Amino acid sequence: MAIFLFFFFLIADQVTKIWAATTEVSMPVIGEWLRFEYIQNPGAAFSLFGDKEWSRVFFIVVSTIAIVVFFAVYAVCKNKVLKNGLMLLASDALGNLIDRTCALLQDLGVPGITDFETGVRDFIWPTFFANFNVADIAVCVGVGLILLYLLFLSEDSIFGGFFKKKTQKEQLAQEEDAQSTSQGGGK
Repeated sequence: MAIFLFFFFLIADQVTKIWAATTEVSMPVIGEWLRFEYIQNPGAAFSLFGDKEWSRVFFIVVSTIAIVVFFAVYAVCKNKVLKNGLMLLASDALGNLIDRTCALLQDLGVPGITDFETGVRDFIWPTFFANFNVADIAVCVGVGLILLYLLFLSEDSIFGGFFKKKTQKEQLAQEEDAQSTSQGGGK
């Protein structure tokens, strides 16, 4: 399932970015609350560091390292929720890495690469927020799944055992402990 999510979001991200770039879309989707408005983001979230000369190469390097780390953790991970979250993050990182790499190659004059003036292609615009793309949706869902794992599902989670079904042995031990405590004993 995790690998399916990776490829689904990566392909959906690239196909929708190609559509947005070739049509230079600018249209309302839900009144003036949600629009498709094509822009290019030279930086990270909210165009962070977009005005810096070094930012494109920096984000290419960081994205590449992140993708390797996500796949390395995925390879040893046993939890399905965490695996799905990691693959959604990897999908986001690769989708935006493709944009940044193509923009850099276009700047270097590599023939046949067009439509990448500054960087990441965004087109979904809730008018009260920043523009984003399908890869950004994947990263938000991925972070949510990883937080779910860290907060509730892992052995060392903050709210450990919240979703964990107790074994019969654990249930008996808890009942014995409660019984001895109520009798004034204790361990």
